[in-house]
Amino acid sequence: MLPDYDGGSNASLPASITTAFDVPPGGAGPALLPPLRRELLDSSLIAGARVIVLLVLDGLGRLRLDEALADGRVTGLGTSQHAATLTTVFPSTTAAALTSLQTGTPPGVHGMAGYTLYLPAQRCVANMITWKATGGVEPVVPLPEPRSFLNGANIYRRLHAHGVESTHISRNVFAGSPLTEAQAHGVPFAGHRSLAELVKQIRTHAARPGRRFIFGYWDGFDALGHAYGSESDACDLELRLIDLALGEGLLDPLADEADDVALIITADHGHHEIPAERRIDLAEIPGLVERWSHRPTGEQRAAGLRLTDAADRQRIEQHVGDRMAVLDVQAAIAAGLFGRGELHPELLARVGDTLLLARDDSSVAYPGSSQQSIGGHGSLTAAEMLVPLLVWRFRR
Repeated sequence: MLPDYDGGSNASLPASITTAFDVPPGGAGPALLPPLRRELLDSSLIAGARVIVLLVLDGLGRLRLDEALADGRVTGLGTSQHAATLTTVFPSTTAAALTSLQTGTPPGVHGMAGYTLYLPAQRCVANMITWKATGGVEPVVPLPEPRSFLNGANIYRRLHAHGVESTHISRNVFAGSPLTEAQAHGVPFAGHRSLAELVKQIRTHAARPGRRFIFGYWDGFDALGHAYGSESDACDLELRLIDLALGEGLLDPLADEADDVALIITADHGHHEIPAERRIDLAEIPGLVERWSHRPTGEQRAAGLRLTDAADRQRIEQHVGDRMAVLDVQAAIAAGLFGRGELHPELLARVGDTLLLARDDSSVAYPGSSQQSIGGHGSLTAAEMLVPLLVWRFRR
């Protein structure tokens, strides 16, 4: 399931939102991806709204949501005035997709192209969430400042330049975090401690006067998906709690009191179960670990390698069999997997020269890799790549 950067991915939402606010294309930074195609979002549904809310439910894939809607476990999320299915970006992971959702550009352009990336100046693989070097390797120079890491403007700056103010609503603990600083530096931050406080914050800021964009983020489903699997009882309960909180705490009040508010709900990616017995240990390939230039980038379902022996790619293919797709990164870039346009100059260096992408429920492990989770994402299966688009418009 390939990312649809031609108006069919969640990365096109920033262009749809700026268009709805009558913000012209162009300006500082790389060009935005095109707005969502009309069959996916009729622009009249959000055009001219005084307030637009974009709420991202981390890890809630379209397939998982459809299951819950079909058997009646959730109801509020089924009341949208418009629903569609989008792809996320590649890799299907939070660091890449959340950045695209706030810049309107694909990972190959903004450069946050993975959960972990090799930073050439620092000569280390760094975690893009914690902003720390991995594998016990000390960077030769300090990691770059998060707020200067991305290649170009974000949606908040584009809107501010045309009189639309923004608010970023996320967990209290993410205030000033490296990823928040990279994606939304300078944007007023409103913290929350629970689902109830999240919806309260959205309503409070939506009620403020003037034109306004609100970005909201909830990570609970993703956290439980990693810990227990997205099909688990824990995730089932979490989804029903999300549905209850949004229905009673946001949708019903907005229907009663909102002064022209458009609400868009989507996700950054979905999840796939990854049983322990399906994990592939790269250390079992003779000599591979000793020959690669640095530890893998990416994550357990989408790993990037920098190989020093050309024959190693063939050895890897023989070892992983039909459980992983082994791709040349330059070919993947040329095919547009990371997006098109003016690609980040360090993209190839940050990812590596060989991609290992999980088929079905496989994953990879290697020496020094973090503890393997029960659920994961990053690859190109439908469970990971397809995300929901739900839209409401509330007018008095």
